[in-house]
Amino acid sequence: MSERLGRLFKDTGLFIVILLVFFAACGCPSVTGWVLLARQAAMYLPAIAGVLIMLTIEEYYVASGAHMTLIATLLGALLARTDMPVLFAVCVMLAVSALAGAGTSLICRRTSMPLHVVSLATFIIMSGLCGTLYLYHSTPVYRYAGTDKTAVLGIPVWVLCLIATLLLVMLFLERTTYGRIAVLYAKNKAVILGSGIPFHKVRSAVMIVGSVLIGISAILLAFRSGITARYDSISYGAKLLCALGITGLRPVNSKTVLCRLLTGSLGIVLLTALEQHFHLTENFSYCSSAVVFISAVIIRRTTGE
Repeated sequence: MSERLGRLFKDTGLFIVILLVFFAACGCPSVTGWVLLARQAAMYLPAIAGVLIMLTIEEYYVASGAHMTLIATLLGALLARTDMPVLFAVCVMLAVSALAGAGTSLICRRTSMPLHVVSLATFIIMSGLCGTLYLYHSTPVYRYAGTDKTAVLGIPVWVLCLIATLLLVMLFLERTTYGRIAVLYAKNKAVILGSGIPFHKVRSAVMIVGSVLIGISAILLAFRSGITARYDSISYGAKLLCALGITGLRPVNSKTVLCRLLTGSLGIVLLTALEQHFHLTENFSYCSSAVVFISAVIIRRTTGE
């Protein structure tokens, strides 16, 4: 019993702390308030899923925030400058996102450098491209703002994206060879590496799926804020790092992924709401994200993991 409670604390302790502080400071939201929080959390959830999947192979994608904002900006540029149908433009952006993941994985393999090093350079490049594209538009175009609330067959787009994300993650981890190997790698790295399995293919598959998931978040970001709005790569990167801390900094599997996605996405939304409630500046949000992440590291170290 004590072991289960200890595991529960490591997985959800930071989320529970954030939730209690939120209730103490802001009270319990109404039903409409919870729906609004869920809509905001849904925007982050696919990207968190992508980063968590990459964590199963002990890799962290430093460029996750810049990747998310670049795809959102590219989608805005495509819709603002062409007559391309929205659905086709979304598919193009998901393909571009997948190619970015495959390219990053290929560079890691060719240079024998870890992902966090390669993706640091990717972060700089993507952030620069975001700024360049924003200046190219000069004036933000908000005509698609709120599109994520549009109902398709009676279901809002953000809910459909949420369902699609959960299905994609579960199918990848449970039904694909590379997904199952990634989960086994997290449990016993030495066995997988010593088995002769071409691990670079596993990493490529993980990177591609993770990048597609980040692309889904980018699309929701663009359709929530309005295409060609100005996005802060560092801010979104900090929030995704914070979400990793809230989820416990441990690899996921098909049994634990749902709980961690919900706590991670809702946790950063509640934390953002607290920052707004106390009128804290955006620079302070970087600090709060770092504090949550460092707290998660300390918890892992003190529990012997």
